[in-house]
Amino acid sequence: MSESDCAFFPGYPLVVRWVAAVTGNVVVAGVLVSNAAFVGAVAQLGACGGRAAAVALCISPASVFFSTCYAESLFALFAFAGLNCRHRREQWKAAIAFAAAATVRSNGCLLAAFVVTLDLPASLVRVGIVALPGLVHDALNRARFCAVAPRFCAKWPPRSFYRRAQRRYWNVGLLRYWRLRQLPNFCLGAPAIALSASKLTFSPIGLHCAATILLLLLVAHVQISTRVLAASTIPFHAAIADRLTTPPMLLYLVAFAVFGTAAHVNFLPFT
Repeated sequence: MSESDCAFFPGYPLVVRWVAAVTGNVVVAGVLVSNAAFVGAVAQLGACGGRAAAVALCISPASVFFSTCYAESLFALFAFAGLNCRHRREQWKAAIAFAAAATVRSNGCLLAAFVVTLDLPASLVRVGIVALPGLVHDALNRARFCAVAPRFCAKWPPRSFYRRAQRRYWNVGLLRYWRLRQLPNFCLGAPAIALSASKLTFSPIGLHCAATILLLLLVAHVQISTRVLAASTIPFHAAIADRLTTPPMLLYLVAFAVFGTAAHVNFLPFT
């Protein structure tokens, strides 16, 4: 493991490794995990977001990422399972599901907002549960890499190795992606962002989606917007469901399914 790998969370690789111990092949294990998790994610989204949203997830423009060796399916399973638990007012189960999501992707920490209630002490504990995977991930990275970055580790207050890796190796940071040469990537993420924004409401689900959009626009690599929004937000799927039979939506879905898949498997910039 190198320092640049600190930018990635271990949940998905660990599950794939466990399954690979049975299948004997990492690639087969990855495909099995992704596709099985996707089926579960569709079921969970259908329970908390409705049948139309579940259908929209099945034909998502990010579908290639749900069937290959990517973390999106597993993250979506845990995120939508947590939302389903919250829908049933099972806040502690929701916190555990969101914590599982936070082992897969860093934006899982945003899901902590869903477990905040008027019971402040209990809410703080639940938020701590969701935040714990990120804290453990960073602590392990500090223990592993402080020998090669002693000056960074000596700073007070302690700095995040995850943030250091994202900034140093992946050019992730506030407005760091706002360059003219990145305009094509903004165009790639624009449809997903616009669709999600069109269904925002003043509600926990709407506010979480808005926070995710801001993170994508201001901090992250904006071209990942399609898969990030598809894996964690209900408004994105609701917007697709509302426009499913319109020519622009059909063109969007077909274009991303065909050209996006072709670009992805040829390692072209479709992320």
